[in-house]
Amino acid sequence: MRMKIVLEFEVFMERYMEAETEQEEEEALLEALKIAEANNDMEKIVKCHLKLVYYNLFSGNNINAMNQLLWVISNITEDMICNDGEIYYDLIWNSKYITGLVRTLNCEKDIIKELFEWAENLYINGKENLKPLYGVLICYYCHGLDLGYDIEYIFNKWKENNNENFDDCASCLKDTEINYFLRIKNYKKAFTLASDFEKENISCEETPSLTYSKLLYPLADENQLKLADSYCKKAYNLCKNDLNLICGIIRVIAYLATRNTEKAFEIYLRHLNFLEKIDQDYDLLELYFASYILFSKLSETTDQIVVPFTKNDEVHYTNDLIKHFENKYRETAKEFDKRNGNNYLTEYFKEQEDCYLNRSNNGFIKKLFKNIKK
Repeated sequence: MRMKIVLEFEVFMERYMEAETEQEEEEALLEALKIAEANNDMEKIVKCHLKLVYYNLFSGNNINAMNQLLWVISNITEDMICNDGEIYYDLIWNSKYITGLVRTLNCEKDIIKELFEWAENLYINGKENLKPLYGVLICYYCHGLDLGYDIEYIFNKWKENNNENFDDCASCLKDTEINYFLRIKNYKKAFTLASDFEKENISCEETPSLTYSKLLYPLADENQLKLADSYCKKAYNLCKNDLNLICGIIRVIAYLATRNTEKAFEIYLRHLNFLEKIDQDYDLLELYFASYILFSKLSETTDQIVVPFTKNDEVHYTNDLIKHFENKYRETAKEFDKRNGNNYLTEYFKEQEDCYLNRSNNGFIKKLFKNIKK
C-alpha cells in the first residue's frame, strides 16, 4: 500500500515537471498534495507547498505564494532541511523569490522584513553565499522599499560575490545591475550596460524584454529618443505574446503615447484582454499611469473615445478617463509609499508624468511600428 501511494505521488510530480501549461502544473501539484495530505506524509506535503510557492510566484499570485511560503516556514523541520536534498534545494531557491512580495500591497513591510531575515538565516546556516539575497535587497530598493541596509554596500557585496548553485542567469544579473543604476539615476552607466545584452548574446524569459521597457522613461528623460525608439520596438516585440510580460507592454504604451499616440492606443486595444486580467498591485499602478498618459495625449485630438472595457463598446469622455486613471495611479502610488515608509513612488511617477506630458518630445515618428501586424 505504501509503495502504491509513493508511486501515485511520484506520477503526479512527474506530470508537474513535464506540464506544458500553468493549468496542467497546478492540477498535477494539487493532486500530489491531495495524496500526501490523505496519508499525512509531511515531507511530501512540504515538497508540494514548495513547488506551489514557485508556481504561484510565476503565475503572478504573490499572495498565494506568500501564504504557501509562510506555511512551509511554520511546518518544516530541521530534519527535513538537513536530510532531504530536494527540500533543501527548493527552500533555498524559493527564498530568493520573496522579491515578488514587494509588488503586492497586502504584504506589510514587517512581514517582508521577517521573511528576508528568515531567508538570511537559512543561507547562513547552510553556509550558502549571500549574493542572491543581496539581489533581493536591490530589488526592494528599486521598488522604493528600504529595509535599513546601506544599499551601496549591498550592491558592492552583490557585485563581488558569486553563488554558482543559486545565482540568477547572466541576463537577469545584468538586469539587476541596470536596475540599481537606474534607481540611483546613473543613467549613463545603465544605458552602457544595456548594450551588453546584444554584445554578450544573453537573454532569458524576462530579460532583456522587460529591461528595455524600463529604460524608455530614462532615455526620454535624457532626450535620447533614437535609442528609446529602438528599445520601444524591441520591448514590444519581445513582450507582446506573453501575459507574464504585460508590464513591458504597459511601459511601451506610456512611452509611445508621446511619440505616436494613435499607435499607442492601437496597442492598448489590441492587448486589452491581457490588461483587464492584471491583478498584481504594482502592475496595476503602472497600468493606471500608462492609461492616464495615453488618454491625456488622446484628449488633444478628441473629447470622446470608444474603449471596450466591457463586452460591449462604450463611448467614454476622455476627460473622465483621464481623471479616473490619474486618481487611481496617484492613490496606488501613495498606498505603496505608505507601506514602504517614504514617498519614492509618488515622486518617481510624477517625474515620469512631467517628462511625458509637460516637456516636448521631438522627432515624432508616426511609422515607428509600421511593420507590426495584428
